[in-house]
Amino acid sequence: EPLGEETKRAADDLFLDITEKPGELIIKDYQPNSSQDIFCVWAFDNEYEIMVPNTVKLLWNTDNCSKKNSNSFFVSSGGDPSELKDFSGETEISFTYGSISLTDVTGPVIANTIGGNINVEFDDASPTKLYSLITENGYINIEMPAEASLDIDAKGQKVLSDMDFEVTSQETDRFSNSKKMNLKLNSGKVKMKLDAGYGKIYLREK
Repeated sequence: EPLGEETKRAADDLFLDITEKPGELIIKDYQPNSSQDIFCVWAFDNEYEIMVPNTVKLLWNTDNCSKKNSNSFFVSSGGDPSELKDFSGETEISFTYGSISLTDVTGPVIANTIGGNINVEFDDASPTKLYSLITENGYINIEMPAEASLDIDAKGQKVLSDMDFEVTSQETDRFSNSKKMNLKLNSGKVKMKLDAGYGKIYLREK
């Protein structure tokens, strides 16, 4: 018998459902329609690289496919962080038990993860618009050029840096012993909000 469309996807090792609608492209986990197709989803170490234009609004969500009617990527992160590189469009990322790696993603960015770490590197760029990074039980690590212009609100168990930030305010929560700090680098043009919960925040010069 001819293979059905979903079975063809599995046979090609492409465990994704891709739907195109006016103004949006939706990419989701492959879901079998019947018990006969369940074997198709048992794939390990699959990796996907997706190239998208910088002009799109990217919503990347792995929280049990809970968000609907949006441009969404549903990806199992496994043991390695999921990566986004060389992107300047508006970005919203929401992960559960997954780490996030951003390289030369200039913003605006809203990224949060439960049980994962967030690594941000600026190799050939600097942040240009609002950055909001939140993690629970993980750390936030940012590597940036010394000429970046940032106004940072940071909250975590420790905030560590080898850069020449101006500390404009700081306080310690007497119950959780976490630190809240406002830091300014150069003219402070770009706002950055960092919340590592019970984890640490590292601000490093690239």
